[in-house]
Amino acid sequence: MLAQERFERILEILRENETFTKTIERKTVQVNPMESEILENNIGYIRLMGFDENCHEEFEKKVDELISKGAKSLIIDLRDNGVGSGSFDYEENSKQTGKCSQLSVRSYY
Repeated sequence: MLAQERFERILEILRENETFTKTIERKTVQVNPMESEILENNIGYIRLMGFDENCHEEFEKKVDELISKGAKSLIIDLRDNGVGSGSFDYEENSKQTGKCSQLSVRSYY
């Protein structure tokens, strides 16, 4: 169904011998593509499950949160993120902000 947001449709549903109606409404669904936590030994962990137009801003927020909670190093988990071999430009950003002294990228498949 392609329609503008907040567009409603009434469906008539036949289940076994019973017919009933349901009203459905099209809405934008907000999905959080990142999870973060502090692991033992003050290791920050960020799991990036997908990329969207604002993921770099959300990533920066997560890094700031982890640093404020005492993270001394970061694990950035890009496994199964749904974009295949995408790019992730944190190294250049870290030079500008001074938030990361070293970034090692390892791939485990």
